[in-house]
Amino acid sequence: MGAGASAAVGMECPPESVDKESLPKPAVAIVVSGEAVGGGGEREEHDCGIEREKRARLRDMKVFVLDNSLREPSVGATFGHTVDDKEQIMECVKEVGFREIVVGAPNKHSQVDDLYCHRLQSRGTDVTHLWTFSEYADERPVPYPRSSEEQVPIGLRKTRDFGFRNTVIELDAGDPGIDWGDGAGATANADGAMTRYVDGLVWLLNWMRANLGASSRSMINIRDLSLAMVKKPARVMRLVAAIARIPSELCPIALLFEEPLGEYLPSEVGGWTRRIRKAMDTNGWPSTFQRTGDEATADGVLLIHVHRMWGMADAVNIEALAAGADGVFAGVCEEGAAMGHACTAVALANLARLGNTDVVQRFHLSKIAEAARLVTRLTTHQPVNQRQIVYGSRAVEAVFGFTGIGGGLREEGFDLDGDGDANGVVDRFQLSALFGVKDPPIRLHILATPSQFCARLVQCFGEAEADAHGFRAEELGKALQKQVHKNQCEGNDDEYTSAVGLAQLYREATGGGLTPAMMAALAAAPEKTATERTAALLEGVERFFSQAVVDQERDQAEGGLAYTAFYATFVAPYFDSHNTFAAMGGRTADRAEIDRLVDAFFDLNHDRCVQWSEWRRWCVFALREHGDEISDVDELTRVVLRNTILPSFLSQGRVHDKP
Repeated sequence: MGAGASAAVGMECPPESVDKESLPKPAVAIVVSGEAVGGGGEREEHDCGIEREKRARLRDMKVFVLDNSLREPSVGATFGHTVDDKEQIMECVKEVGFREIVVGAPNKHSQVDDLYCHRLQSRGTDVTHLWTFSEYADERPVPYPRSSEEQVPIGLRKTRDFGFRNTVIELDAGDPGIDWGDGAGATANADGAMTRYVDGLVWLLNWMRANLGASSRSMINIRDLSLAMVKKPARVMRLVAAIARIPSELCPIALLFEEPLGEYLPSEVGGWTRRIRKAMDTNGWPSTFQRTGDEATADGVLLIHVHRMWGMADAVNIEALAAGADGVFAGVCEEGAAMGHACTAVALANLARLGNTDVVQRFHLSKIAEAARLVTRLTTHQPVNQRQIVYGSRAVEAVFGFTGIGGGLREEGFDLDGDGDANGVVDRFQLSALFGVKDPPIRLHILATPSQFCARLVQCFGEAEADAHGFRAEELGKALQKQVHKNQCEGNDDEYTSAVGLAQLYREATGGGLTPAMMAALAAAPEKTATERTAALLEGVERFFSQAVVDQERDQAEGGLAYTAFYATFVAPYFDSHNTFAAMGGRTADRAEIDRLVDAFFDLNHDRCVQWSEWRRWCVFALREHGDEISDVDELTRVVLRNTILPSFLSQGRVHDKP
């Protein structure tokens, strides 16, 4: 950097060279771990920076989980959950050990949640620990005082009709349809307006007691907490205090809050959490759960829900727990909302990693990764991404044969968390052990050691072949490692972790024949080239297209699909899927608009008919530009629509360039 550049940022230019011996000696002795380093003056202590109080809280706390796997993952998802999907999800989250479970969010629409609740009701299912969501009010302005059945939100009325007892009442502290008494043109003072608002809540709680039973339980969710805290922090704290002072016989058992934007820093959400926890405590609503650990009798519980957006959601979750939250309400996997949410699989695995014995003892964490994968597959129709934190396949792989790096070996005798015990839970923790994986799969790569190549041979082809063919010989490991580097230098970037890839590497490195297990692996998994895969997908979608041409009404189009048939075959299954339009600001599909977009994108000669050649053009484009996202014919169709009609629909008709 030149002198001008330094001056521009307010810095002095250092000399070209400095004689370090001529510099003055420090007047302060720096002390690291009790040992003075240099200087002869005053001693200055420097600790390692580990936040011991936070770690102690996270290690010792009891963790309340309100499972939302039957609802949250489908929010904003391309595919919704069917009733049978919900059945599978319910079974898997129960196997993990979750007790308090949200079954749905009934509203004015007839939806899958209703069908599932009816099914549970018809079976006589024990609903003691099952929950629904309901709005605070369905209409604006909210009627005060409330006095009739019609003023009860439809979610609560359906909850009663389904035979359920427990409800999370959702509200927005920044709701512009409420006269809070603290804004421009307010008709009442803030305290009076808040009293009126909470009186309306008390009326609902009394209704619940009368209609859902004396044993009914409630929670309150402030959905827009982060937005409301930025806009009206005093209002939020008055609301929390007012809810906390509701008489104990009616008071909800928990306060929930969300960070729905995924925007705010962990320290910011942690600060809000501390303020809310303090307001609850000072107004007579402390958490009993930290003392008893009993969800069924808990009171004064504080739970958090965080949406993903900028990569901070999991850190926000942990910070809130350290700051006073008792737990989370979330799905077991990250799916849901725009970019997902902070899920229980990641949160509970982190707490176990930090030495929390409560989550290890009360939940079956060996099953949580399997549950997260199942819910992901049911929600997305795709397998979990390999690089998914905690429950992706790579999360438990042994990657490096050395210490000092994630995925590597643990340094023997290293006190990882600085607690004075170098052999504690945190120092010895392995995610693979938590999940019951006794022999973590080894990933092979250019930094893998010879011993890792040898160990992977044993994992893939068995102990018997290892003994018979000398898989454990260090020279063999070195030969395999050398061959990987040779292949890459020659432009061959194959993978070698799979049994097929490793068998091929073995043949190249040894110049000899394959073992029986290697030949079996190659025979069972013939490898397709990218060209073959593309051809297979195009062949599949052409068969599907041709069948649709045959199935359409006679004489609609010659050799192609009329707009009506094209819409029914390709567009409607995507655009009519659950929650598609919730992610579009509430816009609904207008057939005339869709037909216009079909004409603009797919009907190249504008004859009101889409030919296979016209549809194939876009399929080829999708495979070239987004091939890594496409695993089957259905996903190929979705990728085409996501990159053609959907963007134009969202931009209210703007048509993009054709490929």
